[in-house]
Amino acid sequence: MSPGTRSFTINAADSGGRSVTSSPYAFDVDTTRPAPTTVDVANGSGSPGRPDAGDTITYEYDSPIDPSSILGNWTSSGPPTTYTDEWNGGSTAVVAVLAGPSKYGGEPDDSVRIRVERTANMGGNQVNVGEIRSHSNDWALQCEARFNATLAMPTSTKVLVTLGSEITSGVITTPAPATPSLEDC
Repeated sequence: MSPGTRSFTINAADSGGRSVTSSPYAFDVDTTRPAPTTVDVANGSGSPGRPDAGDTITYEYDSPIDPSSILGNWTSSGPPTTYTDEWNGGSTAVVAVLAGPSKYGGEPDDSVRIRVERTANMGGNQVNVGEIRSHSNDWALQCEARFNATLAMPTSTKVLVTLGSEITSGVITTPAPATPSLEDC
C-alpha cells in the first residue's frame, strides 16, 4: 500500500431493514522506517573510557518504533502512547559485543563497533538495533569483548542497552596502545 491518508466507513443493518452508515474514519499509511538519530555511550560506576558493567548505550530514533521490530517476542502493553512502561515484564537479557582495533585490521584509533545479540539460550529473532561505531575516546578496546547485558525501551523512540558482567575479553585499555600484539587477542 502506498503512503498517504485513507478512510473507511462502517455500515450496519438490523433484521428489520434499518441501516446506518458511519461518518468516514481517516487514517494515515506511513511506510517510512524510523531512522536512528543519536547513539549515546555513558559511563556507569566503572572506569571512564573503559567498557564495564553499568555502562549504557542508548539508541534514539526519529519516530516511535514497534517493539517487535527490535525483539520478536516483545509486544506493547498498550497503544504507542503508553510505550514508556515495559514489554513482557521488563528488560530482556542479551549479549553486547564490542569489537575494536586489532593487529588484523584497523588502526589503534579506529572506532569500537558495537552490536547486540540474543543470548544463546533464549532463541527467537536476532536483535535488530543496528551496528554502531563508538569513537575511541569513548571506549578503547582491542579485539573483542562480550558482555551480558539488558535491553529495554524506556520510551517509544529509545532503546537502552546496559552492560553487565564481562563474558569474554580482548584487551580493554585506556588509551589504546599504538600496536596491539597477537597475544593480546
